[in-house]
Amino acid sequence: MKTSYIKQLSAVFCCVIFCFELNAANETLPELFQKIRSAQNDEEMLESNRNFAEAFKQRITQTDGFTYSFDELSEVGKVMSDDGKLRIFSWNYRLSDGSYGYNSYMLYKPKKQKDALLSELATEAAFKPADNKTYTGKNWYGSLYYKAIKQKDGYILLGFSQYSDLSKVKVIEPLQFRNDKAVFGDKIFKPYTNNKTTARVVFEYNSIADMNLSYDSEHKRFIFDHLSPEEASLKGIYQYYGPDFSVDQLTLKKKLWTLTESIDIRNNF
Repeated sequence: MKTSYIKQLSAVFCCVIFCFELNAANETLPELFQKIRSAQNDEEMLESNRNFAEAFKQRITQTDGFTYSFDELSEVGKVMSDDGKLRIFSWNYRLSDGSYGYNSYMLYKPKKQKDALLSELATEAAFKPADNKTYTGKNWYGSLYYKAIKQKDGYILLGFSQYSDLSKVKVIEPLQFRNDKAVFGDKIFKPYTNNKTTARVVFEYNSIADMNLSYDSEHKRFIFDHLSPEEASLKGIYQYYGPDFSVDQLTLKKKLWTLTESIDIRNNF
């Protein structure tokens, strides 16, 4: 009698485990992502994000992961490079203390007959990147990338991020793949009037402002709003910066993307 009861109990327990695994496996990617947005606390949000990230990774590494639209994931950024060899997915979430977390997957497929190289990027504490440092997946700053332009030695990405509720950041970011790893930063910019050379261009501005930053493929230049403080006394305090109705550009001169201020961009911006 006792042995029979234990067998019955074990069977029920195994059934519960099986049903739980089956239900978890049957959750769609949109359902898993929605759990991030509906989380009641940080612990629940981080756990939901890890679950979605793992499921999404498994999906994009399938045969059609490089080409499938993923239109059902409306809050996940999806960017294909202009040469069709790099695809970037990225998303973010806000924690209760006002900090932000970011995830990104990069699929790089330089040759059609080979599988895509996967680079995983994640941070639970986004920060403003320095303009003179190199970053990898181990110390990534966090960004939503929305443009990828092929260059001779890699790509240049345009990205947007928010690491606090006070300000936003946009970046012009070089990307290379070295030893099958994504590496960010390369000293190919002269974005200041003092001719300082930097590894990326970083724009920080007020969180309620909007800044235009784009790549003009016809003229091969980056064009963007010039940012200024609300008052001269606030210079260097970037949460008080915003567009001042003038536009600047970066164009390639002697292998360096060099600043020109106050350009005429009528019909081009």
